[in-house]
Amino acid sequence: MWAGNAFCWGRYYTQKRLGSCKFQGASRTSEIDTIIKMHKIGKPVMGQFKQLLTRIVQNFIEEFQAKRAEIMRDPSYISFVLQEGNEVARPNAIETLSEVRKALRFD
Repeated sequence: MWAGNAFCWGRYYTQKRLGSCKFQGASRTSEIDTIIKMHKIGKPVMGQFKQLLTRIVQNFIEEFQAKRAEIMRDPSYISFVLQEGNEVARPNAIETLSEVRKALRFD
C-alpha cells in the first residue's frame, strides 16, 4: 500500500509542483504511469521508481544550487533583501500589535 502511495506522490509531485522544471515532460509522466501500472499488477518496480525519483530530486536540487551560487557571488544581496524585508515587516508588525492591544484592551 505504501509503495502505491509513493508512486502516486511521485506522479503528483512531478506534474503539479515541478511542472516548470527542465526535467518535467511527457516522457517523465509516461515513465511514472508505466511504473504505477506495473506496480498495480504486482511487478517489482521499486528499483525503477527509486532511480526515477532520484533523477527528479537531483534535477530539482540543481536549480536551488544554481540560485545559491548566484547569491553567493554577491553577498551584499543578502543584506539588501533583509533590509527590504525589514522595511515591509516592521510596519505590518506594529499595526498587528496595535490591533492585538486594542482587542485585549491593553491601550
